[in-house]
Amino acid sequence: ASRTDSDTTPSLSARYALRKDWSVYAQYAQGFMILSEGNSFYVDNSRLSSIDVKPQRSTNYQIGTVFKQDRFNADFDVYWVDFKNYAYNGPSDSTGDPLYYGIAQGAYYSGAEVQGTYYVGHGLSVYANGSINNAKFKKSKIDVPTVAKNTAAFGFSYNQGGFLASFAGKQVGSWAVYDSLTNPDVANGGVSRRADSASYMLADASIGYGLKFRNNFLRSVKIRLQVSNLFDKKVQVLEAIDSNVANAYAKDTFNVLPTRNYFLTVSGEF
Repeated sequence: ASRTDSDTTPSLSARYALRKDWSVYAQYAQGFMILSEGNSFYVDNSRLSSIDVKPQRSTNYQIGTVFKQDRFNADFDVYWVDFKNYAYNGPSDSTGDPLYYGIAQGAYYSGAEVQGTYYVGHGLSVYANGSINNAKFKKSKIDVPTVAKNTAAFGFSYNQGGFLASFAGKQVGSWAVYDSLTNPDVANGGVSRRADSASYMLADASIGYGLKFRNNFLRSVKIRLQVSNLFDKKVQVLEAIDSNVANAYAKDTFNVLPTRNYFLTVSGEF
């Protein structure tokens, strides 16, 4: 079997300067994503004709403002997304294949974001950002899974005299997890049990040094050591839950994030 999907994805952006250091903007864009092979074809040919799949589409709106001076810059925006053709599938049969595939009407995504950076001086900058997010299916009105309710980050970067250093703390808020989302277009989405994943925060740090050379062969060399999950936090992200609350943790599944890990990078410019 085969299929072909195509579409145009227009976008429009407008900006107005209120002052030399302050502007406002508005953006409009359409998105298009072809479904995965798993949602496009079914291994059982007798059921292939019953699959009514459509490409996923989005219409995106965003307005915001940007402020920038010598040492400080900041941005604030709000967004709203009309997402259409949400792909879903039913429980698996004895062979491990889903019993059915479907396309739901879609969902609405909305939220607000803010970020700022301040240059302290002598190569040091500090920054922070955060967001609040909301995503609900159009018909069932339940939360879309895997969409974090909020995010945040903070840290600093340093770059002077060849020395490089950075630190970043990243927080991810909780999101909805369902036992079985049979159809987002029906009441409650066919869900019998819901749980929220726990929020978590991780920190990364890096340090490095770069050398420049005055020759025609090797222009520069840079070495950097990055440490991810700096504080070695043990994080288990809730991925799926059992329909019976008595089976909590016994039949629920988790995605275990990596503990502290190291990356050493050496690069050169010729």
